[in-house]
Amino acid sequence: MSSIAIIGFSGLYPDADSPQQLYRNLLDGRNSIVRFSDSELRRSGIDEATIHDPSYKPFGTRLRRYKYFDNEFFGMTPAEAQITDPQHRIFLQCSYQALQHAGYDPFHIVDQVGVFACLSDSTYVRNNLTTSGRITPDGYDYATLIGNSADFLATRVSYKLNLTGPSLAMQTACSSSLTCLNYAIHSLESNECDIAVVGGVGLVLPHMAGYTHLNGSTFSASGTVSPFDRSADGMVRSSGCSVIVIQKLDDALRDHNHVHAIVEGIGINNDGNRKIGFTAPSVQGQVDVIRKALSKTHLTMNDICYVETHGTGTALGDPIEFRGIQDGYDTKHRTDNLLIGSVKANIGHLDAAAGITGVIKVVMSLSNGILPRQINYHTPNPHLAIDASHIGIPAHNVPLTNAQSHMAVTALGLGGTNVHCILSKFDDASTAKITDHCITASTAPVVIVLNAVNDRYLRQLCLSVAQYIRAHTPSLEDIAYTCYRRLGELPNRICFSVGDVDDLALSLEDYAACHVVPACHNELARQWLENGRNDILKPLIPEGKVVPLPYLMFQGKEFWVKPSCKIYSKTSNNPVPTKSSGTSILDEIIRIWSEFIGVQVHSDDRFSDLCSDSLTAVSIAAQIGATLNLDVDPTLLQIMDTPARLAKHLRVPGQTVPSIIPISTGGQASSLYMIHPAGGSIFCYRKLFDNLDVPFNVFGIAFPQDMEPVSSVQDMAKRYACYIMDHHDLQQPLALGGYSLGGNLALAAASELRRNGVQVKELIFIDSIVPEAYAQSQLSMRDYVNHFPEIWGFITGNGRGDIFDTHNFQTLDHAIRELRTRGSIPETFTDSVIKRMFHVWVANHQALCDQHLLPDMDVGITLLYARQPLSDAAYKFVRMQPYRAEQWTRYCKALHVVPIPGDHYSIFSDPDNSATLRRVLQDELQIISARMLHKENCA
Repeated sequence: MSSIAIIGFSGLYPDADSPQQLYRNLLDGRNSIVRFSDSELRRSGIDEATIHDPSYKPFGTRLRRYKYFDNEFFGMTPAEAQITDPQHRIFLQCSYQALQHAGYDPFHIVDQVGVFACLSDSTYVRNNLTTSGRITPDGYDYATLIGNSADFLATRVSYKLNLTGPSLAMQTACSSSLTCLNYAIHSLESNECDIAVVGGVGLVLPHMAGYTHLNGSTFSASGTVSPFDRSADGMVRSSGCSVIVIQKLDDALRDHNHVHAIVEGIGINNDGNRKIGFTAPSVQGQVDVIRKALSKTHLTMNDICYVETHGTGTALGDPIEFRGIQDGYDTKHRTDNLLIGSVKANIGHLDAAAGITGVIKVVMSLSNGILPRQINYHTPNPHLAIDASHIGIPAHNVPLTNAQSHMAVTALGLGGTNVHCILSKFDDASTAKITDHCITASTAPVVIVLNAVNDRYLRQLCLSVAQYIRAHTPSLEDIAYTCYRRLGELPNRICFSVGDVDDLALSLEDYAACHVVPACHNELARQWLENGRNDILKPLIPEGKVVPLPYLMFQGKEFWVKPSCKIYSKTSNNPVPTKSSGTSILDEIIRIWSEFIGVQVHSDDRFSDLCSDSLTAVSIAAQIGATLNLDVDPTLLQIMDTPARLAKHLRVPGQTVPSIIPISTGGQASSLYMIHPAGGSIFCYRKLFDNLDVPFNVFGIAFPQDMEPVSSVQDMAKRYACYIMDHHDLQQPLALGGYSLGGNLALAAASELRRNGVQVKELIFIDSIVPEAYAQSQLSMRDYVNHFPEIWGFITGNGRGDIFDTHNFQTLDHAIRELRTRGSIPETFTDSVIKRMFHVWVANHQALCDQHLLPDMDVGITLLYARQPLSDAAYKFVRMQPYRAEQWTRYCKALHVVPIPGDHYSIFSDPDNSATLRRVLQDELQIISARMLHKENCA
C-alpha cells in the first residue's frame, strides 16, 4: 500500500468547535457528557411523564451552533437551508474547513478531489419537518428528499465546492467513516482522484434529550462512559463531525503540503456469522482485520504503541474487543505495554463519525507528542485479564518518545464490518531531502495577503492567524505561500508588508481589533487590492511550504424547523393551505412567498431580488394555484415579480401579460433584448444579469402566454420583432441576444427588424446551436413523452445534460403520475399547467428542428461557446450532432468566439462556470457597446 498523507482536518464536537480544542479538552481530562436539566428536556419537547419516568436517562452532549448555517456563503436559499438536514450542513462546512486547513481555496481546486462521506440516521425529517406539519410522513417533495437523504451527503459537497473526483456515501453503522477512509485510499491508489475528503457526521435529535434505558441494553444507566472499567455499563450517543483530507505522500511533498501524519495501512472485513448474534462483535473478525492492516505496512506488531479502540464501554463489547487486540497484536510476547484508550469516554459515541474522530485524536497525539489519558478508568473490568496481557490503559497524559511513533485506530460496525487503520508520525526533517526545498532568509519585506467574503470573516481570519503564528512562529515565507494558495475570488481584501512574524502578528491584531488598515507600498499588491485578480500577486509570493493556518469559523443564521409536540394528523396539519375567509389574495401570496423563500416578504419585494431559482418559482406558483383554486403559470413570477403586481393580475382573470420584462435598467442609451431559451422562461437571465455592470438597458422576452405552443422560429421572430419596435426608441442603439434557442430567435428577429427598416448590427449568443446540428432531429411526441422526466428537469432548472434514462410511458398523464409518485412534482401543481409548460418546451424544440435562418446577414455575432460537449446520451436523445463554433460564420458578417467552461447546461448550473460566464458576458458587452458607439459616430 502507498503511504497516504493526512494534509488537513476539521471537526465539530461537544464543547469543542475544532479538533485543536477537542485535543486540549482530552489533555485536560474533560468529560463532555452531561445531565440535562428538566427545563432543557422540556425545551426539547420531552413530556412530563417521560421526564419523571425512572427508566428515562437524561444524559447526552451539547453541540454548539448546530442550528446555524451560512446559506449565502454556499449559495443556498433560506428555505433550502431550512429543510436541509443539519448533518448535511455541518458536513459541508467542515469539508470546506478541512480543505482550507490543507492549504487550498476549496472553491477553486485544480486537482481531482473525491468525497467519501457518511452520516448517522437522518432524523430531522421525522422529528422536525413531519411533526411541524411541513411535510406529510408518507411522502415529501424532491427538495426535501435531496436535503435529507444520505445519498446526497457527499455529492452536495462535490457540487457546492466543484469537486470532480468520485463522490460516494457509505454506511456501515459505527465503522462508516473508517470504511470511507479505506475506499478513499483505494481511489487515490488507482488514480481516480488526486486528493480525498473523508469523514462522517452524526447529530442526535431531539438534541438536548436523553434515552429510555432497558436492562441489558447497550446504553448507559449511569450516564458515564467507562471503557474497560469495572463500572462500565454502556454508551451514550453523541453528536459531532470529523473530516480529514488525504493525498499520496509523494504528491503531498511535491505540492509542498503540510503532512500531519501518515496512514501506513488499513484493513477491512466482516465477522460473517462467527459470533453469538448479528449485533455482537467477534474476536476472530478483529484479529483478522488487525493482521490485514499490518500486512500492508513495513511495521511489526511491536512497533505499534497505542490503539484507539472502538471502546463503547459496554460490559459485553469491551472484553471481546480487548481479546481481539490482545490476539491480533500477540501482546503476550511484547516487552512493553501496548496502550489502549477510547475518546468515547470524553465525548460519547459519535456513531458514523466515530472512526475518523479516533483518527484525528491519534494524529493530534502523534504531532504534539502527548497521548491524552483515559478518563473514567479506575479499576479494570475483571473479564479483561489485563495483568498478563501486556496491555495498558493510561491514567495520565503520556509524553511520547521518538520510538513511540506508530498508532492504530479500530472501528467496529454494528452488523460486523470491522476496520483497522495504522498511522505513523511524519518525520518533518525528511521533507527537505525529499523535495529539495530550501528557503533562505531574506531581509526584504514579505507580502502577506488575505481575503474573505465579508469584513467580519476577514477580521476573524486575521485574529486567528495572529494567534496561530504567535503560538507556532512559522516562517514568513511559509505564511505568505499558504495565504496566497488559500486565496479565493472574494471581495474583502487586505495586504501586509512585514519584515518578521512579530510585526505581522501585531498588524493582524490591529486590523482585527481596531480596523487599522496597513499602508500598501507595493504596486502589484495595490492592483490586487483594487481588482482582486490573484494572478497579479504571483511574482511577489516566495515558494514556501503550507503551514496549517486556522480555517474559517462559519457564523451564519439559525435555520431550524421547530418540531411540534402534537402527533401528526392529516386533518390537524394539512400541508396544503387553503385561503381562509377574510384573507386577501395579497396576504396569501405574501405568506406563500415567505414560506418557500424562507424570509419575510413584503408586497413590493421583487422575486428576482429574493431568489433566482426557477424550481422555487415552480413550487410557489403551484402553491398559489392550489390555495386560490387557479392555474398559475410559473412564468408569471418573472413578469408580475412582486406580490402586489401578482395579486393585482390575479384579481382580473384573462388580462394580457406583457412579454418584455425589464431585467436591468439604469438609464443607458443602448438596449439589449435577451430572448428566451426553450421553455419560454427568462429566469436564467435574471440570475445572469443580477448586479452586473453592463452599458445596456437589458430586457427579457418571454414566450407569450397568449401564444399557442405550436409555433416556428419565424412566427416567434415576427412577433418578437413587433414587440421590440413597439417598445424601443428606434433612434437609440439596439442589440439582441439569447441563450440556446434565444440566440437563434435573435438572429431571426434581426432579419424581421431589417425588413421593417430597423438595423441590428450586434448579436450575443450564449451557446446557441447552429441549425445544421438539428438536421436529423425529428422526434415524435412519444419520444418527448418518454423523456418527460428530463424535460421537466430542464423546465424547472433542475435538470442535467448527462443523465438520460430509458422510460416507457404510455401517455403524458402516465409520465406526470410517475413523477408525482417520485416527489418530483408538487401535488399542488395542476396537470393543466404542467402540460402547458411541457408543450411550450416541446414546441420550442421542434421549432429549432424546423428553423430556416438567412445566411450572410450584415450582423456581428459574439458567441460564448461552451467548451465541453454534451454527453452521448444527450445527443442521442435529441438526435442531433455536436456543433462547431465556426459553423456560425455562414450566418453573419463577423464572428467572435469566446470559449467558456462547462457544457450547454453546466455553464449555468455549475457555480464556478456561472461566475465565469458572468465575468465574460460583462467584458464582451462592454466591447460590443464600444463597437456600436463607434459605428454610430462614424455614421
